[in-house]
Amino acid sequence: MKRNVKIYVTPGCQACEATMRWFDQKKIKYERIVVYPNTPEETFLRKHVGHFFVPIVVVEGKILDPNKLWLETLEKEFA
Repeated sequence: MKRNVKIYVTPGCQACEATMRWFDQKKIKYERIVVYPNTPEETFLRKHVGHFFVPIVVVEGKILDPNKLWLETLEKEFA
């Protein structure tokens, strides 16, 4: 099942790299969106998530809770 997945990341973010590796290992396609300060992407995150901490995963327009353990959240979402 193909799903629209976006991963918001910043350069050098180890958690971002680990999240993208998880998707790569599962062969799940995603759009990588690099976020820099003072950009529309940062504004989007602050408005819809409430902060600028990455990675943020959006699946079919649904922002996954960034406060939960990523693996648990991803495994549940893609079960």
